[in-house]
Amino acid sequence: MPQVTLYVKDSDQPVWESARSLAAARGESLSALVTTALELVAGRRDARPAPRGEMAPVELVGWDFRNRDVPRTLRFTGVKVAQVGTLSAYLTRAQKIILEEWELLDERYVAVFDSYEALQAHPVAQALDSRLLADIAAAVGTPFVETIE
Repeated sequence: MPQVTLYVKDSDQPVWESARSLAAARGESLSALVTTALELVAGRRDARPAPRGEMAPVELVGWDFRNRDVPRTLRFTGVKVAQVGTLSAYLTRAQKIILEEWELLDERYVAVFDSYEALQAHPVAQALDSRLLADIAAAVGTPFVETIE
């Protein structure tokens, strides 16, 4: 494994100490946290959903999407079906939809919807990118239709 040395300016030291504390609290290494941050900034996270049918165990650790001060850990068997920017959607074996949103470099928010219809009926759907909704609809085998009143 290659080793990299990063030099931190004195003025950035509080950020690094905060990152070190966050990594320790989550049971991660600082290196893993830095890699995640770089992937997000560089846009190298896999933007292509895994092909349908390749379900695998997934664990998401973050905060509740609706109550952002409530910690939440989700374990499920599923597949990533869409990603637009920092927002990803997973489809579980039971056809539930899980949204995962990265904010800044250290916060992940998760929400669970019982179905595509439940997601569409929720106010959060109005703020979602239509590409994300279209990809989710395709994954569950339903047409993507926007209702405008």
